[in-house]
Formats: sequence, C-alpha cells, structure tokens
Amino acid sequence: MRHAAACDAIRDAADGRLNVIFGAELRFRYALNDYLLYGATPEFLLAHSDIFEMTPREFSEIARDAGVLFVQAHPFRNDMMVINPAYLDGIEIFNGHTGHDSRNDVAELWAKKYSLIPTSGTDFHYNHVPANAGILTENEILDMQSLVQTLKSGNYTLIKGE
Repeated sequence: MRHAAACDAIRDAADGRLNVIFGAELRFRYALNDYLLYGATPEFLLAHSDIFEMTPREFSEIARDAGVLFVQAHPFRNDMMVINPAYLDGIEIFNGHTGHDSRNDVAELWAKKYSLIPTSGTDFHYNHVPANAGILTENEILDMQSLVQTLKSGNYTLIKGE
C-alpha cells in the first residue's frame, strides 16, 4: 500500500522531531460524505477490499469489531448527508477549511445530543491556510493506539480556530 510507505518515508524524514502516524479517510461510492478512520491499519484496509461499496451501517459493524473509530468529517457542510448517529463513534465539530461553511456550531450541538466523540481538523489543503485545529493533550501521542485511547477518554481540549 503506497500510502503506508509514504507514511514510513515521512516518519524517517521527521527523524524523531515529529510523531507521524498512519491515518485514513474514507468516502463510500454512493455519497460525498467523508469519514475519518482512527485506528485503521494498512492490514485492516487490505482485508476489506470492498470497503467503498459498503454502507455506513455495514462499515460501522466491522470497524467496531476491529477497534477502529468511525468519525464523520464536516457532517453539516453542503452536499453532506446526515447519517444515523448510532453508526458513528464521533463527528468533526470543528473543520478549519476557510473555503467551506462546515456549520461547526451545528456539528457541536449534534455531537453533544448524541454523545459522539468530538474532533477538530484543519482540512489543510493549501499552504496559505493556517493550521488552526487539532487537539491538546497532556499525554504525548506516539501512535494511533494512543490517539484512539485519548479520543475515547475525552482527556483532550479541542483547538477550534484562531
């Protein structure tokens, strides 16, 4: 899987100055929704070659069995579909992309209403856009397992712009 190799190359280039961990984003064929997969490994993705043909309900079952957190990115942006929150572990309540109205305030209310894990992402696609999102935590995130544990614990503060 070339993305895993790219992650290894970036990790090597960081030379211990930055913790680089493998991550994955998923978009099913039937809709424009984007999902963040915290804890998905290259092996998990290869074992589920039909992943793009699944529905959120189908994917949530295999993700939970594998310990993968299934988080919807920018769920209230134009052209996104609201899905049954029972299929999700979390939603992105702050998306820092300056070119889209992600309705972060609605996402935050939705996360609270359905007890979903809140996340914050930069959606950093351009050099001129500042990195204005993420999490602050007392514990260093060394690998995906520690990130998943931190998100599940709620022991973090969201960075939401500014």
